[in-house]
Amino acid sequence: MRALVWNCRGAGSPLTIPQLKELVQVHSPSLIFLSETKKKKSFINCVKQWVKFDELFVVDPVGIAGGLAVIWKKDIQVKSILFTSFTIELLIGDHRGGRDWWCVCVYASTDDKIREQQWRVLERRTQVWGECWALMGDLNDITSNGEKWGGRIRPASSFESFNGFINRTALIDLGFVGVPWTWCNNWNKEGEIKERIDRVLGTRQWCGNFGKARVTHVETEASDHCALVLDLTPVETPRKRRFTFDRRWIMQEGVGEVVQEAWEMDQQGSRLYKVQRKIRQVRMNLLNWSKKLNLNSKKQIKQIKKEIQEVKGSQGGEGRAKITGLKRKLVEAYRREEVFWSQKARIKWLQEGDKNTSFFHASVMSRRNRIGLMDLKEEVGSGARMRRRLGRKL
Repeated sequence: MRALVWNCRGAGSPLTIPQLKELVQVHSPSLIFLSETKKKKSFINCVKQWVKFDELFVVDPVGIAGGLAVIWKKDIQVKSILFTSFTIELLIGDHRGGRDWWCVCVYASTDDKIREQQWRVLERRTQVWGECWALMGDLNDITSNGEKWGGRIRPASSFESFNGFINRTALIDLGFVGVPWTWCNNWNKEGEIKERIDRVLGTRQWCGNFGKARVTHVETEASDHCALVLDLTPVETPRKRRFTFDRRWIMQEGVGEVVQEAWEMDQQGSRLYKVQRKIRQVRMNLLNWSKKLNLNSKKQIKQIKKEIQEVKGSQGGEGRAKITGLKRKLVEAYRREEVFWSQKARIKWLQEGDKNTSFFHASVMSRRNRIGLMDLKEEVGSGARMRRRLGRKL
C-alpha cells in the first residue's frame, strides 16, 4: 500500500487538481488524504473521478475553513470509518498477514490551545484503535527548533505539549527522505520560514508490522506544504556504487570549470544542507562529465600500439614522425594507467585493511630477499676481485 498525504490549501485552486493528478501518476498511491480542502463532498466526488479512484469519505469544511477527504481504491479493504472535526480514522484490513490497523488522518489546529485539546482527544481514542495504528497528516507543530529554519527561536516550553503527546502514546517518527521541511511561508530570503509540521507517526506494533515503511517529502507548487508519500512496502532498489574521485580527472582540461559550475549552483535550506547538496551536485556533474571522456587507459594503450604497428607496416615517408607522436601518447596512456591502479590499490587497502597484510608481508619479504641477493652478489663479486688481485701479485 502507498498513501499520499497532502495539505492542498484549497482543492478548488487552479493548480491543485493538475498537481494532484501528477502526484498520482508519478507515485501511484492507492489512498489519498487531503486536508484543508475548503470544499464540500460534491466537489471532492468530482476530484475522486478525476484521479480515477473508487471510494471516498469527506468531512465538510466549516464555512470556507478546513475540510478533510480520504479517497481510496477498491483494492484497499476499509472495514470501518470513524471521524471527528479534525480526523478521519480508517480500519484497514491487511490481506497478506490478516493484521488490521487504524490509519488515522489528522489535520491539527493552528491554535496552540485548541491543538493541545486535540492531543487529549487523540489519546482517549487510542482505546478504540488498540496497539496497531499510524497517525499521518498536518500536525501543525514541531518537536524542537531543529525542525525550524528561519524566524524566531521558540522557547523549549512551547514543545512540551506535542512531545508529551508523542511520549504518552509511545509513537515513533518514521523519518523522511527528501527536503527536511514540509511547509514554507514562501517569503523572500530574510523573512522565509520553513518547518517540518507534516509527518507520519506509528505505534511500536505498527512499526514492527511495517518495518520497511518509508516516508518521502515531495515539494509542490500548488500548496505551501510538501506532499508526503508513505510506502509500506518499498521496493528495494539496487545499491548504487560508492562515488570515488578518479585522479585521472585532474589530468583533463575543464575539470576545474565542472567543479566550479556545480558548486556555484543555488541551493535552498540550512547552511549544512546547502553544503551537502553542493557536494552531491559536484559528484553528479563530475560523473556526467566523465562519461563523455575516454578514460579507459587499457583500451587506449592497445589502440595506440595497434596504430604504431600499422604505421610501421606502411611505406609512407612521414612514418617516423607519426610513430614519435604515437609514442608520446603511449607514455601518457601508461602514466594514466599507473595512476588508476595506484589509486585502486589504495582504495582496496582502505576497504580491506588487515585482509591485505599477507600481501604486504609477502611484498616486504620479497623486497628483503632481493636486497639480500644483491648483497650476496656484491660480496661474491668483491671476493673474486680480491683473489684476482692476489694472483697478480703472486
